[in-house]
Parts: sequence; structure tokens; C-alpha cells
Amino acid sequence: MNQFTLHYLEKEPKRVDVFLSTFLPYSRSFIQKLFKQKLIKVNGNLVKPAFSLNQGDKIEVLPFKIQKLDAPPRPLPLDIIYQDKDIAVINKPPGMVVHPACGHIEDTMVNALKFYLSDLSYIGGVERPGILHRLDKDTSGIIVVAKNDSSHLFLSEQFRLRNVEKVYIAIVEGVANFKEKTVNVPIGRHSFQRTKMDTKLGGKPAITEFKLLRQFRRFALLRAKPRTGRTHQIRVHLKYLGFPVVGDSLYGKKENTIGLERLALHSYKISFAHPGTKKWVSFTAKLPVDLKNALKELLINETV
Repeated sequence: MNQFTLHYLEKEPKRVDVFLSTFLPYSRSFIQKLFKQKLIKVNGNLVKPAFSLNQGDKIEVLPFKIQKLDAPPRPLPLDIIYQDKDIAVINKPPGMVVHPACGHIEDTMVNALKFYLSDLSYIGGVERPGILHRLDKDTSGIIVVAKNDSSHLFLSEQFRLRNVEKVYIAIVEGVANFKEKTVNVPIGRHSFQRTKMDTKLGGKPAITEFKLLRQFRRFALLRAKPRTGRTHQIRVHLKYLGFPVVGDSLYGKKENTIGLERLALHSYKISFAHPGTKKWVSFTAKLPVDLKNALKELLINETV
């Protein structure tokens, strides 16, 4: 059983859920579950996530268990673009979750990795073997996987130092008023909707470079290069510009106006120093069928 007792020492008030997500080694969604299970007390009283802490408050996290989600191997369809003794490069399909979470234990990319690959690094734990970075469920495209611990450590450092270059393709709403544009606006957790991110003062630095590839009548095809790795970075910066990703119900419109069943975002290319050879390598992931079909429809019906 796990339990914690913490004391709030800061002078400025802060939400108790925000404070706990900073000091406990668990995700925000897991901490929200602790509140729902009535396992969080402040000064002896049960509180809700939005409770405002004051200096000197005593926070108790009552005893709880953590269920380990050790994903079993499953023969799910998986496009392995490349692999050697150190890495594997995957073209993740849209609709696939990267690693196990509540509601997704046997249908994730990790389940498929454990079926097709005999070697994976377990530095990240049994729930995330080989996983160095992730894509949202509805984002398709390229992901690099570490097959041993030395590769995992080497590549993790490259991600931390921002030495990994990533290129995304996005179809967005609207008529772009630029050919190339760099957005340098910090991103942080949304003040009220905890599943969302937002551009805000005091957030973490976030930089994304955009280039217009093709303008249609009501939509645009963009290339995005994130220079930092914030959660939902490209989607949040495109919302900030006023050109949300098509089908992005979290940051744009709920309805998908070009017939896609997911958001129109694809991780197209990744470049990095190979952990074994130390030479610079690049890999690309072809556009999936649904995005190709959407672009064909735009060429037919939306050409300027």
C-alpha cells in the first residue's frame, strides 16, 4: 500500500491537485482518481481537486494500491519501418494508443511490440518497454523504440537536449496568412480543463516552426517542426494562430469537415543520432490511407 503526508510551505495559494501532481510520481489523471476515491485530505478533511492550499496546510494521501498494467503480447497490425539490434522505427496507425492505460490494456502499440520484437528496453518500466516518446491516439506516424537499455539512455538524452528533429504534416481549418511562421509561446496546463493545455504566461517554453505546403479554399496543408516537446504542442500552437487541426475536438471544432474519423495530424519524419553508430539517421512514415483520401478530396473540391 502507498500513502503520503505532505506539508504545503509556499506563500501563494495553489490548487491541491496541481500541488500533488508536482510532488508525487504519478500522472494527473491518476491523482484525479485518488480524489474520486476520497483518498485526499487537507487538515483532516476530505477535499476536491480545486481546493486552494494555504501555507502550513497538511495534505494526506490515504493508503492506495497501484495496479501494474503489464501489457500481454498481441498480434496487432504493426508497420515496422526499420529495426536493428538497437532501435525499431514504427509507423503507428491512427486510433492506436501507444502504451497501456485505463481502458487500453490489450490493444496498444506496446502489446504489438512485445509480440513482434524479442528485445526491448525496460528502463521505462513494464508498462512502457522501449517507449521514448509518444503520439496521441488519433495522431498517426513515426515513433522510435529502444531495444536495449544503452540505446534508451542515449536517445532519452538526445530528446532532452532537443537534438531529435521531428516533422509533422497537418491539415488545418482556414486560409493561412503566412508562408512560413515560427511560434514561440509558452504552454502550460489549462487553468480549468485539466485534460487540455493552453498558451499562457508562466508555462514552459514551446517553439514550433510552420510552413504552408498547399492552400485550399477553406483548408491548408502545413508542415510543422516542433523544436520543443510539450504536450499537444502543435495542436495548441495552431489553435493560438487561429488555424486548428481539422477534426481536433479538444482544440478546434467537434465535427470533422473533410470526412476523417480522427484529427488530421501525422508524424511524418524523425532524425537523430543512432545510438549504436552515432551517425545521423532519418526515417519517414508514409501518409495513411485516410489522410491521402482526404487530400484527394480537397484537391478535387477545395482547390483555390
